[in-house]
Amino acid sequence: MRTPMKTQDPPESHHDYRNTVVGFRITEEEQTKLKSIQRTMRTRGIRGTTSDALRMILHTFDLQSWSKAQS
Repeated sequence: MRTPMKTQDPPESHHDYRNTVVGFRITEEEQTKLKSIQRTMRTRGIRGTTSDALRMILHTFDLQSWSKAQS
């Protein structure tokens, strides 16, 4: 009888999006902005979905700068 091999869990990665699903309604203006981001991504050779565009925003958003600008 063969013993099943143990598998190792992959190291933590920011590319593992299986834990949380986020969904919400957006306005036409917000959708236009997302489409614009996608076009810009394409001109830089990056193909992506709306989710990819939102991830890019999350990865590049600077909360500290934004907080200072709001003060």
